[in-house]
Amino acid sequence: MKYVWNPALLFLLLTLFSNCKNEEVNSGIVTDLRGEQEATDTQGAVYRVGYTQVNSINQNPFVEKKDANGTVIWFKTYENTAVDGRAVLVAIDSEDVPWVVFTVDGGSTSGDYITQKEVEEGAFSNVFLSGYGKGGGAKVCILTKLNPSTGKIARGTFVMSRTNEGDVNSIDKTNSFSAALLGFDDGEVVLEGNSWFLPPSAEATASNFRHHPDATAENKTDNSWRIQMAFPSDLSKINRSTIIRP
Repeated sequence: MKYVWNPALLFLLLTLFSNCKNEEVNSGIVTDLRGEQEATDTQGAVYRVGYTQVNSINQNPFVEKKDANGTVIWFKTYENTAVDGRAVLVAIDSEDVPWVVFTVDGGSTSGDYITQKEVEEGAFSNVFLSGYGKGGGAKVCILTKLNPSTGKIARGTFVMSRTNEGDVNSIDKTNSFSAALLGFDDGEVVLEGNSWFLPPSAEATASNFRHHPDATAENKTDNSWRIQMAFPSDLSKINRSTIIRP
């Protein structure tokens, strides 16, 4: 007897197969990350991130810490230059240490720049990327670990995409990366966001920004690559870099 496929059953089977395939492709993705602008530690202290509108075309990032009674312990502005800066995400690790993601749209040599204004000595030394790089205008992220007592940046690395100039003698230009989620996984700090040009692979270094091999057209979602990167607590490198496929 010849079997005739039911169209509805065939569609269901194809859907289940597709979902299983995507789950396998995206295995290893940390799923309990958050996109918070406020976080509370185990002592009830509240950290709030944001920015002040300096003028119509400029913002400065801040982080505020209040104790459990609502009293301000410290309020820090981390950048005060012509570069636009914002504090966009905050999360508290298992040791009650706040981690904050900032954004900037350019570099600066000013003492009021984010790598110099409210930082501990060596905060941006021996990290994955210590500066904005070549170019300007593209909005990139700075993943930071703050000192909970002082609010100063204890460790920090830039996170960005880069163009591919196609010339071994040229330096790829900085391009946009927007953070969406932040969290932790087995001692690592994990950042997820959208890369608007070629994102880094886990093999990327400051001197050799190796582009992710899975950054292909079919893996884009809404004209960008959704990517999750895991860093060690000293932010010295990328431990894992995974493009979340559609």
